[in-house]
Order: sequence, then structure tokens, then C-alpha cells
Amino acid sequence: MFRDITRFLRLIRLPNLLVVILTQVLVYYRVFLPAYESVGLKPIVNEWRFSHLVLVTLAISASGFIINDLRDAKVDELNRPGTNPVPALGRDLVQWLYALSILGGFLLSLIVAFRLNELAYLWLYPTSVGLLALYSWKLKGLPLVGNLVIGLYCASVPGIIGLAERVGLGRLRRQDPETALTVWRTLLIFMLFAFLATWLRELVKDLEDREGDRKVKLRTFPILYGVKATRWLAYLIAIITALALAAPIFLEWPSYQSRFVQSYLGFLIACLAIIVWFFSRANSSKDWHKLSTVLKLYLLLGLGLLASFW
Repeated sequence: MFRDITRFLRLIRLPNLLVVILTQVLVYYRVFLPAYESVGLKPIVNEWRFSHLVLVTLAISASGFIINDLRDAKVDELNRPGTNPVPALGRDLVQWLYALSILGGFLLSLIVAFRLNELAYLWLYPTSVGLLALYSWKLKGLPLVGNLVIGLYCASVPGIIGLAERVGLGRLRRQDPETALTVWRTLLIFMLFAFLATWLRELVKDLEDREGDRKVKLRTFPILYGVKATRWLAYLIAIITALALAAPIFLEWPSYQSRFVQSYLGFLIACLAIIVWFFSRANSSKDWHKLSTVLKLYLLLGLGLLASFW
């Protein structure tokens, strides 16, 4: 029983889901609410609606993890034997869990859409679930396309709060344009960071898995263009990430001028430089696996961007 629970938690990637929760909590409570409170506004998404929105995001994310393990059972046995929980849990059970996650998430998305009077955005849920399923079925094996899809999805996790609060931000802009601009800048900088850092990590995972991926005839970037070209692409992504983190300082955005915020941005850039150094020296699958773990921690450090400005 305990082993089955452990396998289930591995199937839905519990640590990743906790990061999703933490990201959206920080966006809501550390970015939006302080901005609204500073001018006496109330959010469009109250705490009850926010909890539903988080559950919908978790359902989408969990469905993506489940379908990915269903599709990757064979290749995972080549790349990481014994880590895929599908064979132990049973394929039929996992397929039922996948269906339940989709159905439960869709019902929750209906509740959120009706309560926010946003029926026009009901298409977002099936589109997100469908795109993650398409990623597992086809896009994952294409050079860069799969990496970009996952990067965009990670960027959309905080972005969905901004979409749900766009009316509230409009009200905020009319009362205090500078504060509204700070909210947008904070959200967009973090979304860009999440996209680029996730893209970099996905490249590292492709390098780690390239031998098994080659055997099942996937066409990832490292397989088609080699390790050297992948390194140069990673360096380019890292440079763009560093520029994105430094840009608010050089553009003299007011909320980025405090010593603490600038120090934290400098810390993230320094960490990125160390990651690039490790990237230049990694050669084995074991090295790439360690680097993938480091990049996951780096993404967690990036959450500090959401907690630094108020």
C-alpha cells in the first residue's frame, strides 16, 4: 500500500505540483494583493476563486505528468530503468487516473469560468491539456519544439493569474498607473525567467536521455545536431536570461532600484554563470543528470523574484 502511494506521488510529480502551488501563491499574495491594498482595491479573484484556479492548474499539470509517463514507459526503461511508475501501478489504473484528472480539472474550470464570468476562456483548459498530450505523443521528439512547449507552459503558470486579474489590473492602472506597471513588469520578468530557465533545463534533460531517445528514434536537438551545438544554444539561452535579469536595473525601473532587489538579481546572474561553467564541463549522462537537478533548484531560486518588491 505504501509503495503504491509512493508510486502515485511520483506519477503526479508531487514536488513539481508543490512548486506550482507556491508560484501561484506568491504571484497572488506577494504581487497582486499588496498592489491592490496600496490603493484600496479588492481583487477580482477572491481567495475562494483563487483556490479553484490553483486546483485547475494542478489538474492540468498532473494530467501532463501522467500522460508523459504513459507515453514514455518504454524509453524510460532505457534512460532511467525502474523510475517510471506506470508498469508497477498498472497501465489500466494509470489511464483511469489520467481520465479522472482531466474530468476533475474540467469541472473545476467550469466553476471558475462561471464565477468569474469568463466563459469565453473555457477553451484554455482543453487547449492546455491537449497541448501537453500532444507534447508527450509527438512534440517531445522534435528538435526544440517540445522544449519550447514546456517552457511556455511553465511561464503560463504565473501568467494565468494575470489573465484572471486583467480587469482588476485595469482598475489599478486608472488609479495608480505606476503600481500597475510594477505588477506587469514583475509578472513578465518572472514569466520570461521561467520560460528561459525551463528551456535550458529541457535541453539538459535531452542531453541526459539522448542515448535512449536515439534508440526509439526521437529527433531531439542533441541527437540531430550534437552535443557541441547544444552547448552553444544553451550558452545563448543563458546570455539572454542574464540580460533579461539585468535589464530592469539598467532601464532604471523604480521597483528594481532597491539594494536588496539588485543584489538578488545579481545573485541569480552569478548562479547562472556557475551553471554555465558546469555545463561546459559536463560530458556523461551522470553529469547531465546532476546539472538538471541544479537547474531545478535554480528555478526555485527564481521564485524570489516574486517576493522581493513589496
